[in-house]
Amino acid sequence: MLLMQARLIQAVANRIADGCTRLMARSLVAVLVFTPTLAQATALPGDIKTLSCVAGKLGELVLWSDPRPRLRAWAISSLVKDAYGIRAFEAEQLELTDPDAAKSKRAEAIRLLKIAKEAGWDHLKSIALNPRAAASDELALAYWTSAAWGALIALDRDDFDALADWPKAKALADWVRQQQADFGEGAALMLAASFEWSSPGGDKAQAKLWFTAVLNQYGAKQAMPHVFLAEQLDLDAGDRQAFEDRLRLAIKVAEAYPSFENRVAASKALWLLDRIDSLF
Repeated sequence: MLLMQARLIQAVANRIADGCTRLMARSLVAVLVFTPTLAQATALPGDIKTLSCVAGKLGELVLWSDPRPRLRAWAISSLVKDAYGIRAFEAEQLELTDPDAAKSKRAEAIRLLKIAKEAGWDHLKSIALNPRAAASDELALAYWTSAAWGALIALDRDDFDALADWPKAKALADWVRQQQADFGEGAALMLAASFEWSSPGGDKAQAKLWFTAVLNQYGAKQAMPHVFLAEQLDLDAGDRQAFEDRLRLAIKVAEAYPSFENRVAASKALWLLDRIDSLF
């Protein structure tokens, strides 16, 4: 199976263009196949944008082959990380200085998220979400599909069809949480909590409990939850000190555990701290 995946990814890597170098693509083939997450593959400093671009392009091309659930989940995760973690953040950074560039970045992020969401949902809607599915690769596929769905709704407020699908996306995230709350080292619980927090009439007290549980168990090594909560909780509450403290903690975590995701989180934390006077 791994050999087949390696051959497939090597084939599509040779077709990567649009700013992602072929040399980088070839060098990542073994890494992307034989490690479970991109985060574990970037212990040394590297070009985060290039790594994300490569993984996203590979993911998009892999989805053309109608892959099995495990590879499909990996491909969707690569698109989500590139679209929402990198491109959407870049669009946010450019909003005030170059609105046209920001619009282009956001449009590309939305395009990738639509591909990711549709690739996941087309498969999941044809199967029964039951304990048997939860014990298979369908669980990871369900998680990344709901993550893509939520990110798409957050970015594309003009897509009323996507907004109407909010209950489906939320239900999918909650199903993953019910089956395995610690999936992805707290990622499933974090996603379910974010849906609950953002839902009209959602149980914010319950969402806070889930957020707290993730921080207590995983916050010492994961920077992104701190950044997320700074934006979702502290900024909304107008608590500047808590906002600043949480972002500085995220930076410390990223310095201690410099994974791919933690580096991205630290970049966003530094950017938010730089803008703090305009946010409060």
